[in-house]
Formats: sequence, structure tokens, C-alpha cells
Amino acid sequence: MRICVLGGIFGMPADYRAAVTQTPETVLAAGLRARGHDVVEHGHRGPFRLQGFDVVHVHHLALGAVVAASEHPPVRLAYTSHWLRHRRLPRRAAARYVVSRADAVVALSETEARWQQEAYRGLSARQAVIANGIDEDVFAFREPRPPAPGEPWRLLYVGQLSRFKGVHFLLQALALIDSSLPVELDLAYQVDFEEDALRREAASLNVREVRFLGPKTPAELARLYAAAHVLVLPSTGEALPSVISEAAFVGRPAVATDVGAVREQVADFGEVVAPRDPAALAAALTRVLSGYDRFVRDARPASERTRRRYSVAAMIDGHERMYEALARRTPPTRSRAGSVVDASVRLALRAGGRRFRT
Repeated sequence: MRICVLGGIFGMPADYRAAVTQTPETVLAAGLRARGHDVVEHGHRGPFRLQGFDVVHVHHLALGAVVAASEHPPVRLAYTSHWLRHRRLPRRAAARYVVSRADAVVALSETEARWQQEAYRGLSARQAVIANGIDEDVFAFREPRPPAPGEPWRLLYVGQLSRFKGVHFLLQALALIDSSLPVELDLAYQVDFEEDALRREAASLNVREVRFLGPKTPAELARLYAAAHVLVLPSTGEALPSVISEAAFVGRPAVATDVGAVREQVADFGEVVAPRDPAALAAALTRVLSGYDRFVRDARPASERTRRRYSVAAMIDGHERMYEALARRTPPTRSRAGSVVDASVRLALRAGGRRFRT
């Protein structure tokens, strides 16, 4: 099959691409090529050349999603949002427009699938549930062990240093943990918008055992997971954060906030708490560290269970089934433009489309 995978990562500068080597879009494109498909990568910036493909698969709500939904003649369009709820009205309108014109809509989890069905009537017949895939070879299982006497517990955060990730709540939580339970925190991140603010926050809270590690390759991340005891994800918004699956592959439990499909991912291998609550986060970390022997026992079964669901092979299998089903259908016959939403989206596009960019 000839497939266009359209995502923001493909339009990023070369230095960013060199640092961020694995995203859902890049893993999907590489996996499809490995199975013999002709894959073309496209960013969310024009010019857009979307004709001549068996399927155009758009990732994230950005300019390319609206362009693909408006394409004439229509293309067979698959859409993966990677996000549950868009809070701003223009983005909600754009999302509804793209979903209404997509031939298939991917939910990353059962949690997201249920929300999509509530938000968009009549969607279930066009919906596929396909989780993001994690590289089993890179994130290999390593037997967890508690720290030796006199050594601290090692916590790990992996993600952006952006406000919505809630790292400031994590620092506040660390300040609440009893000193009889010494901890160190490593922060690994590609995006550093909040680094200066977080350094000031840590200093003001007298939280000294924090290391700002910056960007890491997947292999380096795997070593960080193996060296850590617990992954902590204090986000205020997520869809299906890959870091929880990566940590479970390696055999490390997670303490995370109850956003997106996090509860579905963590299951009983860790704890899930309300977002924006440092006291609850501190209490959950204390419980997990104090009862760490249970997670040592459960690590291998949890890793195996996570691998069955979140492997790259499972991800590619699901996408191939969806693409094949789309290719068997007659070409779509969507109208060129007519609804109020369609007109407003086109007006925004003429103004530059910035509100739809990630």
C-alpha cells in the first residue's frame, strides 16, 4: 500500500529530529516500511500533496489535519488525535470538523474510545483502538531492586518541561516526603520551556536532590529507567503517555496522575492520584516506596502484560488491519464544503491556520 503519514515531527528541523528519534508517527512509518509498504512522511506545514495515496493518516490536530479533511477530491483519511479533550472552542470546532470527515478515527485506549463515542455521535463504526507501540528491544526488562542501605530512592520523570506536565507539583510533593525516606529525582526532557522556573522552584522549596539531565536518546532513557525505582508523571493532561509503557517494559512501577488513559496503563503496577495535588502525590510515592517489595515481585508479569498490549508489532498489526479495511471501501464522496464549521475552518486557513497548529 502507498500510505502518507502526516505528523508534526516530520516538519521539524534536522537538529530536533536528531534528538527526538522515536515518536508514535516515526515508529509507525518505520514499522510500515519494514513490512513492505510505500510510506511518505509529511509535516503539518504546506505545501500539501495528499493525492495518490491509498490512505492519508494524520496525527494531531494541526493545520495538516484540516487540510486533509478539506482535500478535494477527497482522500481516504485516518485521524489520530493523541489527545482526549480540546478545551478551547476553536480547537473543539476544528476537531469536530476533522472527525466528521475522517474515514477512520484512532483511539489510543479504551478510555479515549469511550470519550470519543460520547463526544461524536455515530463514530463507533469508523473507530479503531490502537495503542502506541514501544520498542521491546530498546526497553528491555531489568530486575528492580530497592536501594542498598544508606542510598536514596531514585525517581525519574521523562517528558517535556512544560507547565501542563505538572513538574512543579512534583517538586512540591518531594518537599512533603518525610526525610526518613530520602529520594533523588532525575528529569529527562527534550523541551525545556520551564527549566529556569523549575530550578527556582526547587531552590525555593529547598529540594536539592534534583538533576536536570536534558535530552536523552531512547537507549539512554532505557538505562535511566533501569537505574530508577519509580517513574513519576504529574501531568495535568495526557492521552496515552508512552513513558508509562516504557517504564513498565523495563519493570518499573509508576506514580502518575489520573488524566487521559493513565489509570488504564498503570493498572495495579503503581498508583494513580488526582492531578494538581502535591500532598496526594507525596502520599502515593511514600506508599509505593514503603511497599516496594510487592512491585519487585510483580515487575516481570507486569512487563510481559504491557508488552503484549503496547508492542510495536501490535501497533503495526492494528494499523494494517485498519488501512486494508479503508482500501477495500469505495473512494470517499465527501462534499467539498458546506457546513458552517467547514466555512469557518476555511476562513481560519486563509488567515494562516495558526490556531490549529500544535
